[in-house]
Amino acid sequence: MSTSKKIDLAEPFQLMQSGEAFSVFIDDTGSGHLKKGEPVRFVAVIVKPETTPLVPAMMKVSLDALKEATGAAEFHFTDIYQAQGEFRGIPIETRLRIFKVFADLLAKIEPIICG
Repeated sequence: MSTSKKIDLAEPFQLMQSGEAFSVFIDDTGSGHLKKGEPVRFVAVIVKPETTPLVPAMMKVSLDALKEATGAAEFHFTDIYQAQGEFRGIPIETRLRIFKVFADLLAKIEPIICG
């Protein structure tokens, strides 16, 4: 008989929607371009409880807009900046606009960025 407690995967999302807790989002930086043995770096964004409920909707809207404007499914800023991968052939004006919109979103949620 297992004594392990079942994990409620809905709980973190409920806390995000309630605005009662900080949220932490962690992502690797550029690991797709690393050579074997190079260290992977991570960046964490900590979002205050009062702005946490905004994050899921902001992510959906921004990803939908990215897909519509470029066909890309994710923000890969190295590729956006260098016009590589899914961003090859995307005009510089569009790529710079992506940076501007993303910066504006970050300004709205006022995150704490750790890297």
